[in-house]
Amino acid sequence: MSDEAQEEADQPFAFVPGYYFALMGYLSIPHGNSMHGHGGNLTILLYRKDSTPTRWYMKFRFRHYFTNKPDDDRDTRNWNLATFNEDEALAVKKAHIWLETMGALTGHKPDFLEIKGDCEKFFGLQKPSWLRMSIVAEE
Repeated sequence: MSDEAQEEADQPFAFVPGYYFALMGYLSIPHGNSMHGHGGNLTILLYRKDSTPTRWYMKFRFRHYFTNKPDDDRDTRNWNLATFNEDEALAVKKAHIWLETMGALTGHKPDFLEIKGDCEKFFGLQKPSWLRMSIVAEE
């Protein structure tokens, strides 16, 4: 993995200036498919830098719930990153196919949030119930 890709992979989902965000996706992980037996979720974010309009990043996070408590600090999170060079329509199609395939394997249907804009557009959208956010100001 290149240094740039590694830097992207090492950061959680971040909505900051200088990026274009196409979509987010969410999929529940059933109890039987989860590491700790309490279910979990798979969340994806498809985005690109403004400076590279055909270089897409699909960041995805598997979260396995440690208990039935929401947001348990002991939940296991695994961050991953895929990169590809496509136009937006094909990048979005690939993200849909990937998450829908994962959904078929778990028996759950994914949910998508179309963003198609910058961080200001994202923050102005009505968020689905599965999207809980922490706002962190950079110093």
